[in-house]
Amino acid sequence: MFGLGEDEEYNADEVAEHLRDHALYTGFAPFDDPQVVVSMVLENAGGGSSNGAPIARRIFDHMLLGKEKTSGEKVQ
Repeated sequence: MFGLGEDEEYNADEVAEHLRDHALYTGFAPFDDPQVVVSMVLENAGGGSSNGAPIARRIFDHMLLGKEKTSGEKVQ
């Protein structure tokens, strides 16, 4: 079991990778008439918005627009 002391502050760079926070992310699209829901847990990945959201965006683009991102290509 891992925990922080009362006076300790969480710093992912100082914690072993297998003890880092998980990233949780849930989103739906399109906003006005949801057709796709994505929910994910990324083990030991940190913040959901910085790590989960870009993955969810690719899923939404693929499901709703038929787009697939290839290396080096930006999906708008």
